[in-house]
Amino acid sequence: MDEQAKKPYNILYGESYLLNLGIELKFLDKLENIFFVRKEKSILFKKDYAVQAQCISDISEKIGFLHLALNYIRQLQSKQYSTRLTKYHFYNFVYDCKACLDSIAVLLNHQLGLGFEGGKRDFRFGNFRGKLEEKSKFFKDFSSRFGHWCDDIIEYRKRIIHQIGVPVLQVAAGHPDEAWKPSLPLCIPKEAISVIDLALGKKCEPMEIITFCQDCIKKMMDIAEIALREVHENISKGC
Repeated sequence: MDEQAKKPYNILYGESYLLNLGIELKFLDKLENIFFVRKEKSILFKKDYAVQAQCISDISEKIGFLHLALNYIRQLQSKQYSTRLTKYHFYNFVYDCKACLDSIAVLLNHQLGLGFEGGKRDFRFGNFRGKLEEKSKFFKDFSSRFGHWCDDIIEYRKRIIHQIGVPVLQVAAGHPDEAWKPSLPLCIPKEAISVIDLALGKKCEPMEIITFCQDCIKKMMDIAEIALREVHENISKGC
């Protein structure tokens, strides 16, 4: 699965799996040049940017975790009796989605001086989003672009970590008698419901697990890159 890194090492990628895939986050090279000074035999770190550097490295690693989980899920897709391992990697995917959103919230709160502390630095709170949209040049339309997705992924994570177990299913649309076939795509309920919910007759709209993960990664990458752009421009203007 691992491939050799395809780009020169940037400190802000940390130990991210993105380097193995040759996937770059925009503005990271520019931000590294602001946060660090490279000498012939050493790298000098500018303490003024300690919080930003720590958050950005963490974001890079967590987005890498999302790609890694998706890669494992892809490998398991065609294997018989793979639902248990797939569920493990899918759960990790959901956890890391929320964790990455939290890291982005902490980064923006610090850089823009939003004034929130502790657990209040969280996209699930309307007052945090409102303050971000008020003070940010690039997140003015955050709620309309990403609000619904954020709410969904946060609720999904909340339910699987605190309340219920979500099944991994093999679904043949319109052909329930063929649902046992291992060649069918693995799915998860679009809304987090349990096996017990299904047994009690609750309706389940299935979604292919790979499609779910791909959509989440696309949105997470978009949010992260907007955040990095915000930080770069904010620092460049001396804010």
